[in-house]
Amino acid sequence: MSLRLSTKLVVLAMVLLIAVPFFLRLSLLKTRGFNPDELECIHWAWCVSKGMVPYRDYFDHHTPGFHFFLSSFFRFYDVERIPSDAVAFLFLARTLTWVFAGAVLAATFFLGRAFRDARTGLVAAFLLSNAAFFFSKSLEVRADVPAAALVVAAVYLALSGHRRGAELRLFTSGLALGVATMLTQKVLFVGPGFALAALWLLFDPRLPSSRRKRFGLVALQTLGFLVPLGATLAYFASKNAFWRFVEANFLVNARWPGLDAGPFLEELMQQDAAYVLLGSVGLLYLTLKAFRSKELPRMEPLVALPMISLVVTLPFHTGMSYQHFLLILPLFSLYAASCLVDLAARFKRAPDALLSIAVLPLSIVPLSRFRAAFDRGNWGTLQGIEYVLRNTSPRETTFDGFTGLGLFRPQAFYHHFQHPHAFALQSKGEHQEMLEALESGRAFPKMIFWSHYLRDAVTPEIAAFLERNYVESGLEPIRIRPFDNGVGFWSDVEPRHLGWDPEADPKAPHVFFDDGWRPPTSEFGAYVRRTRTRRSGLIVPIRHPRDFEVVFQAHADPEAGPFGVELVVNGESAGVVEAVPRWQEYRFPVTVHRLRPGFNAFELRFSAPDEPEDRRLELAVSFLQLRESHARE
Repeated sequence: MSLRLSTKLVVLAMVLLIAVPFFLRLSLLKTRGFNPDELECIHWAWCVSKGMVPYRDYFDHHTPGFHFFLSSFFRFYDVERIPSDAVAFLFLARTLTWVFAGAVLAATFFLGRAFRDARTGLVAAFLLSNAAFFFSKSLEVRADVPAAALVVAAVYLALSGHRRGAELRLFTSGLALGVATMLTQKVLFVGPGFALAALWLLFDPRLPSSRRKRFGLVALQTLGFLVPLGATLAYFASKNAFWRFVEANFLVNARWPGLDAGPFLEELMQQDAAYVLLGSVGLLYLTLKAFRSKELPRMEPLVALPMISLVVTLPFHTGMSYQHFLLILPLFSLYAASCLVDLAARFKRAPDALLSIAVLPLSIVPLSRFRAAFDRGNWGTLQGIEYVLRNTSPRETTFDGFTGLGLFRPQAFYHHFQHPHAFALQSKGEHQEMLEALESGRAFPKMIFWSHYLRDAVTPEIAAFLERNYVESGLEPIRIRPFDNGVGFWSDVEPRHLGWDPEADPKAPHVFFDDGWRPPTSEFGAYVRRTRTRRSGLIVPIRHPRDFEVVFQAHADPEAGPFGVELVVNGESAGVVEAVPRWQEYRFPVTVHRLRPGFNAFELRFSAPDEPEDRRLELAVSFLQLRESHARE
């Protein structure tokens, strides 16, 4: 076999090992379970799309670039009203992140080619795609993924720009680094490396270009970096949120509780021991070589110093997590690839054959991890999100720890996610104010998400209030408010709007819907919700059962023809009336012995004798009302 053919086979094998799993991830995006970070990120993007200003109108401790980017896509989806649109947006956001993950791999290849050669770039992309932390976190909706692509691009542009004296490349390098910082402030940990690289460029007399030329290039890179920072700060200053931006992104994060880097480094070594060993040897060896005179014209310190900066600053991260490594792994992969390529090159007679032998075993564990990733589903999360959308209006709040199930609904408090870390940063005064707001009704969440995040965070007094006033929905961890949280305004007999009337009081008595209802809309001059099947169920809270006349105001479609409408209450029929193609009050007498305090199961059933089952029998229902029987007499 010729050397040229063996090289082509190695290249083909690595391209397939990168590309095939990468494109198979597209199907994994729709089935893999959600990390709460993803739903948190999308919720904040939704807040921006609603005109809210981060830090001023709600708490956040991330730089906002990714949220503003995602917010631009909400115009194409009715996420507040149509559950299928909400789910589609989640997968759009994941698909966008998948594109950015591809950009990280591509940028790693181009940087590796510029750093050493094309073979190194290809091996680096291969090793990166197989790294457990990269595979796991690049599947999720998080700003770290596009930020990683921009950091690698910034290093590549700086390297090629200084080699060629290309001013535009240096300005673009700084711009990429600045934008990455506005995606996640973790990028600042690469800053010392870029600063040291700038000092080296300015003062090393061994460099061939003039100091004046080097100074100009560094100045352009710095200017590019400052442009997105300046624009962001100016925006928040114009919104009276400049200090809140600074405080949330830097002061709050400096005291954010969490784990240090140690456990994550141990896990990285356990999952990818060969990769860590290759990268560590390559980093040590090539960094020592980088400052030798013959390497200086190739500008290799421009890669070494940012990489060292990311590694050395690991102990200074607060609240360390897996996604922090997304910024480190692409550059680390360059050194692992360089080490592997250099080891293969020592076998002068068949370096490509040895590289092939190394590549295949390195793929076995990653491919098995990839297969196992399909076993973790997201059905439960999607069901919870759809339930929240069916049973709350865009004006009704929820109270969350860190589940993200209310991601397209307003939250009850300034801190939208009351997980233990966020709650620990709040003062006792804030905790007391939260309790008082709940007790007085100023904060009036229709649903709470009673997972361990919220249970472990709130004070015992708040927990007792929530346990007392919210009950299980049947879909964990969602708990729902049956009445008025003890505020005292509840009335069983007030109309309960099934559509979303913007003028209706969100504190009015309510009902809960099963999945036999279409999304709320406006029809026949009223706000309505249509039945979707021949059996459409409601859960109706009743505080004081008595003899009622249950009234539905509804409109049947003219083309549907005559059909019967039956109301079943807690399993017993309350009668059948005929549907008519106009606004009509459908009245059903229900005696007290059929009702119970608390939740009551109502079901509308539709039937037409001697008609096919696929005939569409629907009602557009405006409101439900329980009228006391004596009011008719």
